[in-house]
Amino acid sequence: FQPILSDLTLLGPPTGASLRRAIVEPALRCGYRFEDEGIVEEMLAEVEGERGALPMVAFTAAQLWEQRDREAGYLTQEANDQLGGVGGALAQHAEATLTEIGDDGIPIVRELFRNLVTAQGTRASRDRDELLSVFGVSGARYPATARFPTSSHGLAGGRPSAPADHAPDEAAPGAAETEGAAHVLDTLVDARLLTSYETGNEDEVPHHRIEIVHESLLKAWPRLVRWQTQDADGAKLRDELRAQAQLWEQHGRSVDYLWTGTAYREFQLWRERYPGGLTSLEEAYARAMTAHAERRRRRRRMAVAAAFFVLLAVLGVVGGFWRRSVAEARRAEAAKLLVIAQLQLEPDPTEALAYATASLELADSEETRIFALKAREEAPPILALQGLGYSGRVPVFSPDGHWLALAGQAEELLVFSGD
Repeated sequence: FQPILSDLTLLGPPTGASLRRAIVEPALRCGYRFEDEGIVEEMLAEVEGERGALPMVAFTAAQLWEQRDREAGYLTQEANDQLGGVGGALAQHAEATLTEIGDDGIPIVRELFRNLVTAQGTRASRDRDELLSVFGVSGARYPATARFPTSSHGLAGGRPSAPADHAPDEAAPGAAETEGAAHVLDTLVDARLLTSYETGNEDEVPHHRIEIVHESLLKAWPRLVRWQTQDADGAKLRDELRAQAQLWEQHGRSVDYLWTGTAYREFQLWRERYPGGLTSLEEAYARAMTAHAERRRRRRRMAVAAAFFVLLAVLGVVGGFWRRSVAEARRAEAAKLLVIAQLQLEPDPTEALAYATASLELADSEETRIFALKAREEAPPILALQGLGYSGRVPVFSPDGHWLALAGQAEELLVFSGD
């Protein structure tokens, strides 16, 4: 570039007095003056520091020229008030540009401006490729093949025409949607509603940035004000998502920078209601969050299942110990009853048999069974009288124990033989 630049003088955009002369002198050469110097001062104040200052004031002056007072030779204050200054002129120009784009392109325009305005209602500068990626990966459907005319409303300048061989591959996912959005974006740049500029050092690949041409358009264009109002609820989280996705990208897409818990649940609710699309980076961040949340849910389910099985195992072990302790207690009690039975065998075989039977009911054992058979052989026979009920009779045995008499208030006497 050096041989070329050595024969050229690079001029920056006019500012201050140079910009004032660019506004005033063309009118003076045609025999017209501004009715009030405050008009010029107001225009200069509105565009101070803006990249597209000259085209904006030129367009505003052209609108004032159309409404000039031919008899008095003035560009009037009344016309400037009706126009609304630079912001008002841009708003009228914006509506005229949307008319040229047509109804099919308005959803694209809205999505572009949605990504170029912050939640605080200020301009945001976006990378061109990132901005267009909204239309290729978000799943939203936009006009894909329409060709939109370049605005001819008088804002000079624009962007260089894109080469024809840069058309996207039709087989690529989202290429058709991106192509349609690119035509609308170029139309807005040509109309000077958006500005396009490059950033980056000489050694770096330049990045094409896009931003709204002037802050006043955010408040002076009624349609854009209405869009901002409708999107206000979701705009703050969208800005947070964009910043977090960029931070995630800068740190090698580490899972440590993914939203989790309440933040992820809020994102899910917001995504269900959000009418717009996400950039490719934001979409990748959203997918990474979802995948991470699914992994966390699977780990939680596995942890719960493992805890459940551990609990079952613990309960099984505890239950086994409890059953074992109960069995031990029953065996111990049965052993005590067997000892008592053995002690009672000689003085009272019948009682010994009763103790042995009780011991068998608690814990069956061969020793107790043998003892019970022995006690049964040694004990006298037992007579069980059935069906007598309660009659007040008192049993009386004979001296030799062979006879049993039952007497009482009843007149009969019942006598039973030992045979």
